[in-house]
Amino acid sequence: MIPYDTLPFLTELTKLPVMKIDDSVCVSAGESCGRTVVVMESNNAAALKKHFLRLLKAAQTVLSSGDEPRVNVFCRYEKNRWRLTSFLRRKHRPDAYFAEGGQRIFVSPGAIDMAGVIITPRLADFKNLDGDTVRNIYREVSLDGESLDKITRSLTKCPTKK
Repeated sequence: MIPYDTLPFLTELTKLPVMKIDDSVCVSAGESCGRTVVVMESNNAAALKKHFLRLLKAAQTVLSSGDEPRVNVFCRYEKNRWRLTSFLRRKHRPDAYFAEGGQRIFVSPGAIDMAGVIITPRLADFKNLDGDTVRNIYREVSLDGESLDKITRSLTKCPTKK
């Protein structure tokens, strides 16, 4: 288990623009360090769940996907407050995963990887990673900023059913 407060990317989350969906849920969304992220916070688990499902539905609509949208999620509960962090994805794996020979890097970013702790099954792949390579992997698998904007804008436009 990796302690939540040791994930490197989480320091960037305070720099994201905040929008409020309703009285109980705040959303921060944007692009930072080569990846797009949506953070939802609330002390009301039911409201958070409702808006997270709306986020997934909006992503499905914007991305014209009949399937469940690609997303990595982790959640934290502390001091009576839930924080749900979602990395919406355009690809499951980077091209480097499928490359031939020495260009191949076995990395398939999950939630922890997207939060800044890169995990590779082969030590050689880990040793060959540098900052530029990691940023490029994040950019390649992350949703683009324009699509993220459309998704988050739809959260504030869609009426919620009680």
